[in-house]
Amino acid sequence: MKESLNAVLINKSAAAYGEQPVYRMVFQTPKGICSFRVSADAYNAGRIGQKGMLTYSSNRMESFGTIRNSFSQTVTERSWLRLQA
Repeated sequence: MKESLNAVLINKSAAAYGEQPVYRMVFQTPKGICSFRVSADAYNAGRIGQKGMLTYSSNRMESFGTIRNSFSQTVTERSWLRLQA
């Protein structure tokens, strides 16, 4: 179910997950704080303190103001997996 709320971008972070960069944006909404994994383009376009309409469904951010999120891959935690040589 898609939902849209007024929101403020309150934080964002970039980190490495193995060799893959992981970008996250954190928003304050009237319903509380929510966090989404986003594309590099969305991450770079967002500015902390920026206000806009946040549209999301389930745990995927679709857009924030004019920023569109193209990230759609679901990453499963596999830190327990060790490849045998």
